[in-house]
Amino acid sequence: MNRRRILCILICFFICGYSSFALTIKIGSSAPAGSPWDDALQDMAAEWSRITDKRVQVQLYPGGSAGNEADVLRKVRIGQLQGAVVTSGGLTAISSDMLIFSLPLFIRSDDELDYILEVMEDDLRIIIEDKGFNLIAWQTAGWVRPFSKEPVIYPEDLKSLKLALPIDDADFVQAWKSIGFHIVQVSSNEFMTALQTNMIEAFIDPALVAASFQWFALAKYMCEINLTPLVGGLVIDKRVWSKIPEEYRPRLLQAAYDSIHPLHDATEGLTDRAIELMKDNGLVSFPVDAEIQLRWIQDLERSYDKIIGSSVDPELFRKMESHLERFRRGNN
Repeated sequence: MNRRRILCILICFFICGYSSFALTIKIGSSAPAGSPWDDALQDMAAEWSRITDKRVQVQLYPGGSAGNEADVLRKVRIGQLQGAVVTSGGLTAISSDMLIFSLPLFIRSDDELDYILEVMEDDLRIIIEDKGFNLIAWQTAGWVRPFSKEPVIYPEDLKSLKLALPIDDADFVQAWKSIGFHIVQVSSNEFMTALQTNMIEAFIDPALVAASFQWFALAKYMCEINLTPLVGGLVIDKRVWSKIPEEYRPRLLQAAYDSIHPLHDATEGLTDRAIELMKDNGLVSFPVDAEIQLRWIQDLERSYDKIIGSSVDPELFRKMESHLERFRRGNN
């Protein structure tokens, strides 16, 4: 009788313990409500709820309502939020090793980027996990290009202008300065005023950003050189992710990938339309051939030494460089 009572108690404890598991994951995002990026996160949230029988609920804070990326990451670290959708700057704030994606013309095409994210996925995930976050899904959002008040075709053209950079990292800024660029540090929310007052004469950012904030109206020249990919991702506090039963995790990762990965094609389409719209409103675009691209590569590669070893682990750089060289040999 005692044995049966103990067994019943254990079974009830197991059932109650399992069914009582519930987790709400609050995620901050700068994606505007109703945008393709926000829709993708909403789809992912619904799938996570379905997969876990509503035991994992995702609560989204879109449109920067939880603050900028620095605010959101701080709130994740202190437990007010459990996750964040971050851009390149946010990834760099998590680990300076992520600056490797911002090395100009290190990665040069969508195919190269897709290959690197595949073959180096484990290395990159470990880097982020070591900083207290789990990478749930990558997000790519186009390419950074120069926009300027005067025509820019070659790197020396851009060096003659006062340039704003998209990443506020001391080593990154110093690297650009060291090869001759005149860098003016301005936060992105001050770009319009800085352009109006000639505090800056050029900036580098994705075409979608230049169109969305209407900066191109004051910097009407765009060079079609793809300097760096805009790489971001969805990250969740490692402590929170570990609370999710292990049997759910692979399915949740797959659901996140299925929801977020298609945004790459959507972003390409939106970028093309944004460029056409800007051209209709006065943007002048300069195409880049192989000779011009080589000039940019030879000039900008000199910035790598200023970042490798100080911000980016040399071994990580060598490994990624080796993969890129192998990929290029196989595709030439």
